[in-house]
Amino acid sequence: RDPAYANPAGFHVVTPALRGHPVSPHFTIGEFAMRDGPLGPQGETYVVLARPLLDKLERVLAELAASGVRSPDLRVLSAFRAPRYNAGVEGAAPSSRHQFGDAADVVVDADGDGRMDDLNLDGRVDRADLFLVAEAVARVERADPSLVGGLGLYDAQGPSGPFLHVDVRGSAARWGTALRDAPPAVRS
Repeated sequence: RDPAYANPAGFHVVTPALRGHPVSPHFTIGEFAMRDGPLGPQGETYVVLARPLLDKLERVLAELAASGVRSPDLRVLSAFRAPRYNAGVEGAAPSSRHQFGDAADVVVDADGDGRMDDLNLDGRVDRADLFLVAEAVARVERADPSLVGGLGLYDAQGPSGPFLHVDVRGSAARWGTALRDAPPAVRS
């Protein structure tokens, strides 16, 4: 009954030629497209993408830059997921926001290695780097309540190292393996 969990109005087909099409200053449609399962016969895939998610991610990049963090790129690890694929993702919520096109798992990846960068320049990639991005997310949400949503903080998992889940569900939610050690402004 919650409108935030209504089925998306539809999907957009993303052909190989459209994957590089910009949808905001720092992101292309292909970064948010479904990466799971077989592609269509012409290599096409699908996406549901909520404009507020793009706005929030762009503002997070601006917040990081304003706070002195070298952050030219947020790398999208996972965005839109088909429900069948989401059901097979370990730990994914059955009503994951990824299925509604308003969530993305991201890392700051200025050096292009596919992993979270050492943002605080202490010689290691760990929770402290994750918290810098989480604090930027929290500042964006405080500045614009229309962008409030979920924030998941995850320690190193798989090849990307620590990463964040960011969404625009319309209500604040916080979780993840690194949350208990996060700064107070991030936990609320």
